[in-house]
Amino acid sequence: MVEGEQVGTVEAVIVSSTVANFVEDAGVFDIPSLFRDLGHARTVLDGPIGQDILAQFDDVGLKALA
Repeated sequence: MVEGEQVGTVEAVIVSSTVANFVEDAGVFDIPSLFRDLGHARTVLDGPIGQDILAQFDDVGLKALA
């Protein structure tokens, strides 16, 4: 499905851990208990680290929404 989105035959896909196959750095989010709590997760993901990983999706022809 993700490959279909890359080539334009699929308009949107909801995925989780499979995105690490396309954006390697996104695999860090598969680590259990990575964040202390929701506030910690939001701080990291809305900050420079999360924004950097989101930007990497553009490099492989994908647009991450969150």
